[in-house]
Amino acid sequence: MVFRFKLMDIDLSSELPFLKKPWTLGELKAIIGRWQSMIVLQCVFIENHGHAWSVSHFGSDSAQWRAISAKMLAIFQIMQTGTLYVYQGQEPGCHYNEIEGGIRFSH
Repeated sequence: MVFRFKLMDIDLSSELPFLKKPWTLGELKAIIGRWQSMIVLQCVFIENHGHAWSVSHFGSDSAQWRAISAKMLAIFQIMQTGTLYVYQGQEPGCHYNEIEGGIRFSH
């Protein structure tokens, strides 16, 4: 069983590890394509305790797109080859809200 964290780090800056950088769909597809082409039993996950919730990380937090983003990410996960992992404490479909000063809290 192989856990690969490259997808979780797609938006991390190489210069400053806590600075977020924009990512493209092409980058996401390249990472997933490399995983899926390997003949190794993969662990499929898009969220863990050390990263933002998947809807906030890969989808949209807005009220209009939140449910659609959560469903799309669930389908994205279950359609991959490998063993699907849902971490204890993971709350699929949850998102972050931002308040004054850039502080984020769960909702």
